[in-house]
Amino acid sequence: MAARAAIAAHETCDPHHCIRGGTAPAAARLPDGNAVASTTFQGVRRMRAHTIGKTLLATAVCAVSLSACGSLPTDSSTSAQVDNASNEDSTEPAPCTTEQVNPTFVLATTGSVAGHVTITNGGPESCLLDSSRPTVEFTNRDAQPIEEVSYQPGNPGSGPIELAPGESAAAELDWNDLGDNCVARVWAMNMSVRPGDPAKSVDPLLNDKPWVFDLCGHEVTVHGWQKA
Repeated sequence: MAARAAIAAHETCDPHHCIRGGTAPAAARLPDGNAVASTTFQGVRRMRAHTIGKTLLATAVCAVSLSACGSLPTDSSTSAQVDNASNEDSTEPAPCTTEQVNPTFVLATTGSVAGHVTITNGGPESCLLDSSRPTVEFTNRDAQPIEEVSYQPGNPGSGPIELAPGESAAAELDWNDLGDNCVARVWAMNMSVRPGDPAKSVDPLLNDKPWVFDLCGHEVTVHGWQKA
């Protein structure tokens, strides 16, 4: 019994085999009785540790960069929705037409211009004022164009101008209304936003009242659109 206790005192065990006297045996035996060198167990352990290390390293690389392990699948429908939204945001509004704007023609009481025409977007959606200046034509009492009048371009405008519903743009007009060479009395003005649009007739206003004025000379200067 004392001898067995002494042997047990010098016996160390791990889950796979026991080592007596603190030294490893030259060989261990598998359940089938075959002998396996102790160095084999050490090699297996090293292989397991190496494999686990490689697995952990690969996992870390995947976490840092998805491109190292393949990208995640994308939802094509979501991408299409984003593209459509971007296209809608970048789409310009339709051009402003004479039909959708509300014009006014106001005579100036002071300043260097004789009057100005203002248009307001009366439509439900924004429009783009892409013409450089209005197309105008003074008319007489019979609503007929006054003959032998030249309409010249003046200062450039700031267009194209986007007008949201209710927003306005204005253009200044110059002509001579004093002197001895008055050729006609102006009762109204035909105005269109773009050449070729059906014109609208606009009565001149002075202090918010309908007015008529004399045109002295044969030239009218039409300046470009500015955001009002």
